[in-house]
Amino acid sequence: MAAVMRWLAVASVVLATGLVYGPGLNAPFVFDDLSAIVDNPQLRQLSTAFDPPPDTSLSGRPLVHATFALSYALAELTPAAHRIPNVLLHGLNALLLWSLLVRVLRRPQLPESVRARGDVIAGAAAALWTLHPLQTEAVVYLTQRTELLASSAILATLHCVFSAFERPHERQLGLFACLLVALGSGCKETLVSVPLLALCLDLAFFSASLRAALSTHRFLYLSLLLGLTPLFALTLSAPRGQTAGFGLGISALDNLALQGRAIAWYLRLAAWPDRLSVSYNWPIDQALARYWPADLLIGLLFALTLWLSLRRRRGALLGWWFFIVLAPSSSFVPILSEMVAERRMYLALASVTTLAVLGVVRVLPSSVGRAAAVGCSVFALACAARSGVRVHDYRSEIALFTSALAVAPDNPQALWVLGHAYEKQGDLQQAAGLYERMAERRYPYVGPASWGTRGLMSKANLQARLGQHQASSLTLQRALAHDPSSAITRMQHAAAAAQSGEDERARSELQALLEQPFLHDRIQLELGLLELRGGHEAAAKAHFAEALRLAPGDARIEERIGTAARAAAKPPQTAEAKR
Repeated sequence: MAAVMRWLAVASVVLATGLVYGPGLNAPFVFDDLSAIVDNPQLRQLSTAFDPPPDTSLSGRPLVHATFALSYALAELTPAAHRIPNVLLHGLNALLLWSLLVRVLRRPQLPESVRARGDVIAGAAAALWTLHPLQTEAVVYLTQRTELLASSAILATLHCVFSAFERPHERQLGLFACLLVALGSGCKETLVSVPLLALCLDLAFFSASLRAALSTHRFLYLSLLLGLTPLFALTLSAPRGQTAGFGLGISALDNLALQGRAIAWYLRLAAWPDRLSVSYNWPIDQALARYWPADLLIGLLFALTLWLSLRRRRGALLGWWFFIVLAPSSSFVPILSEMVAERRMYLALASVTTLAVLGVVRVLPSSVGRAAAVGCSVFALACAARSGVRVHDYRSEIALFTSALAVAPDNPQALWVLGHAYEKQGDLQQAAGLYERMAERRYPYVGPASWGTRGLMSKANLQARLGQHQASSLTLQRALAHDPSSAITRMQHAAAAAQSGEDERARSELQALLEQPFLHDRIQLELGLLELRGGHEAAAKAHFAEALRLAPGDARIEERIGTAARAAAKPPQTAEAKR
C-alpha cells in the first residue's frame, strides 16, 4: 500500500506539472532564443548539429545544440516541438531528485524520526521543487535547456556516485559516472561542481575523514575529474569570450559582491515568489558599498555551513549543495550578458525545499503529521497556481518584458527588448519612448556600449526609417556623446574619419580598439574595408580572414565582404563609356 501511495503521489505531481506547463507550449521564441535558435543557421542541418556558433547561449554546449537541431529537423521552428523536451526533462529531473532524496534520507546515520518519514519528506521536497514558480524560467525559456540537461547529468551522476560509495569494489560504476560527467560537460559548465558534491556526500555518510575518502574512493574521484576533460577543453576555446570571463570591465570582487545580493534575492523569491523577472540589470559600480547587507547575510550562511561541517553535522550537506551548485555561475567569474538570472537557482532550490520540509517534520510532533502533509500539499498547489500565472507571462515578448518592468521600471534591458517588440508590432511611437527612457538613467559602461547609447542609437535608426533624417542625426549625436569611451562610439568616430578621407586617423582608432575586448570581428571587418578602399588587397584579405575566423557563419560580415570585393573588382568606367 505504501508503494502504491508513493507512486500515486508521483503521478499527481507529474500531472500537475503537465497542467502548469501545457498552456505555455506554444509560447513564442524570446530573448536569447532568437539568436540561438531562430537565427542560427547551424541548426538547419544535422551535419553542424554539434557545432554551435560563438557568443550565443549555446556556445560551448554542443550536446544541447544538437538537441535543438534534432527538434528543428522534426518540426523546424514550431515552438511546441522545442518546448516539449524541456517539460519532459523537468519531469525527469523531478524523478531523479525524488529518488536521490529517498536514498539519502534512508541512511542509518540520520535520526530515526527522519528515516521513518524519509519517503514523505523526499516526496514533499521534490513536489515543491518541481512546482515552484522559480523553475518556470528554466522550463519555458527554451535556451535554458542547458540548465535542464546539466541538472539531469548532475543528478544521474550523483545516483551513480551513491551506488559507488555503497559498493566501492565495483569500478564500472566509476567509469559510468565518468561517462555521465563527460556528456554533461557538453551541456553547461555547472558540471564542474560534481566532484565537490560527491565529496560532500562521501564525508556526510561514508568516510570518516577527507584522507579516508580520497583513499577509499580514489578511483571514483579520478574518474569524475577525467569526465570533466571535455568541459576544460570547451572552456579553453572561450566560446563566449565576449560575454563571460575576466577582462570584460568587471572585477572579480565587484562580481562577487553583486552575486551576494543576487543569491539573497533568490532566497527571497524561494520563500515568496511574487516578483519574478526574466531580466535583471542591477548596477555593478561600487557593488560592495551598494550590496554589503545582502553580502553579509550570505557570508553568515556560508560560515554557518562551514561551522556545521566542522561539527560533523550532516545538515551541512544542504548548505554545501546550495553553495556548490551556485558557485560556477554566481561567484567570482563575471557573466556580462546576464549578471543575475533566476534559472541559476534551478538545482540549488532543492536544498531550500528539502530544508523547509525537514524543518516542518522536525518541529511538529508526529501526531500532527497529517496536518503537516496537508499543509505541504496546499503550499504545493499554491506554487503550481503561481507557476501557471508566470507561464502565462511568456505568451508574448510584450507581456514578458512588461512584467519585468513591473518589477524594475528603469531596467534598461527590459526597455530595450520591449522597444524592439513594439517595433515589430508597428507601434513605433511606443518603441521610441522606451528607447528614450533607456538614456534617462546613466548606467556605468559595461560591454561594447552602455544601455543609454544602445537606446538612443535604436531611436535614431527608427527615426531614419520613418524619414525623419534631421531628428535621426540629432539623436545619433546624443548617442555618441552619451558614452564617448564605448567601443561602439569609437567605431562610429573611426567610420566618420574614413568617410572624410582621413584614412590614417581611422586606421589608428580601429587598431587602438583591438586593445579592448569587444567587437573584434567588426573591427577587423572595418580595417579590411579601409585597406581595400586604399588598394591594399593583401592586408584587406588578412583582416577579412580574421573577421570570419572570429565570427564564423556571420551572414552580415560575409555579405559586406562580398559586396566590397565585387566593387573593388569592377573595372573603372572610361570617359567614353560614361558618355
